[in-house]
Amino acid sequence: MSTFTANDSMSIHQPSEQEFDQVPRDHRDIIHRKSRSFSVASRLLPRAVRTDVQKLYAWCRWCDDAVDSTPSRDIALARWQQLRDDVDRIYRGERPIHPASHWLAELVARYPIERQLPLDLLEGMHMDLSLGRIADQEALLRYCYHAAGVVGMMMCRLFGLSDPNADRHAKSLGIAMQLTNIARDVCEDALRGRCYLPCTWMEQRQETSLPSDVPKAVERVLVLADAHYAIGESGMHYLPAHVRRSVRIAAAVYREIGQEIRRRECQVLEARTVVPIRSFVFAATTALIRGSIRDIRRALIPNRENSLPAFNNPMEMMMNDAKYIAYLGLSLTAFMATGLFLLVMLNPKDASYSYLPLIYAFVSFGVGVITNLLAKRAETSRATSVTDHVSV
Repeated sequence: MSTFTANDSMSIHQPSEQEFDQVPRDHRDIIHRKSRSFSVASRLLPRAVRTDVQKLYAWCRWCDDAVDSTPSRDIALARWQQLRDDVDRIYRGERPIHPASHWLAELVARYPIERQLPLDLLEGMHMDLSLGRIADQEALLRYCYHAAGVVGMMMCRLFGLSDPNADRHAKSLGIAMQLTNIARDVCEDALRGRCYLPCTWMEQRQETSLPSDVPKAVERVLVLADAHYAIGESGMHYLPAHVRRSVRIAAAVYREIGQEIRRRECQVLEARTVVPIRSFVFAATTALIRGSIRDIRRALIPNRENSLPAFNNPMEMMMNDAKYIAYLGLSLTAFMATGLFLLVMLNPKDASYSYLPLIYAFVSFGVGVITNLLAKRAETSRATSVTDHVSV
């Protein structure tokens, strides 16, 4: 299973030894060939970090392809060992041997990327070489961490983050994306003799065939992915504002793949799921709007979760619920009034209306935003956190 499986075709190319050593001079060549979605998302990053993020992706992807698509397991192990030795050389301050390793060497020289992180990524590729079947959900999440969760943590270093809390959210987002890949690529993986759907989720467990209950297992993978997407989204505020938009778009695009699989009733054995461009655009736009609203709420009410009062008696809780309902009702009324004022402005009954409807619309919209924030503040008793129920 590729760590980054956003390829546009299902053909399995087996690079020769000459191709293994002939790395493109421009790291962007790998990105353009292998992942159009990542290519688009990375262009939204500020120039200061864009090139480094692309180099990290190119190194991860080149290593994965070099190990994953080989004529034999012995060749794959030899390539894996060479790439791992290069990591050791880099952290000893020596020059790596393989050309692709120079991308990693540049990043390690400039960012505090712990040695264990690239080693964990390569360990995931080694797991692929000895993979028979995934035993259970725990083994699935462990594999997803090595395949992609660790990439999210390395990205944090490039973004200037070292907070363990940020790492946790970034790791979950990477895991969510890898789970999406697994759900989408069941058929392609089967051609390689692999299956990443946990055995405990299947009735039939033969090594040589896929069970008939694949759609149910794929749905469970997507449910698990949704939980980790939620954890990833809840930690977006750790990211610098100038990179948050790109990460949100990447997450939304990947999550839309899972939604498309659901729309096809999880029938992933028939053909590879391809998401229409319009669906990607809609998903990305929606994610940006929702994310902007969350950012505004967090800016207006900092540390909202920590500053809310505790309710120690039923009467106080009832009062809180009453406030929530009242504020929510006012908020909805104000937003509806905003729409009506805009309609009046667009279809005035009298020229004397001038710009008054627009002024009223702005005022009512402001009232709607404020009362909506107050409703959220009063929602303590209703609030639950996904992170309390899902752990890696």
